[in-house]
Amino acid sequence: MREAAFIHRNQAKWQRLEQVLQGLDGLSGDETSDLYIELNDDLSYARTFYPQSNIAIYLNGLAARLHHHIYRN
Repeated sequence: MREAAFIHRNQAKWQRLEQVLQGLDGLSGDETSDLYIELNDDLSYARTFYPQSNIAIYLNGLAARLHHHIYRN
């Protein structure tokens, strides 16, 4: 899959996670856990197929922030 298609396919999910991290959208523990797993799958895919791209860096940062959010609560 091309990088642009990968971003387009997953962008809404990542934006929702940004809203969760900003406190604008609350999720249940199960929903947060599911999105965390999906995010790590996306990060793994990006690191494999787009290792030098900004999307891999962005997803790594988002995953780190979500990890902190989960384990802080």
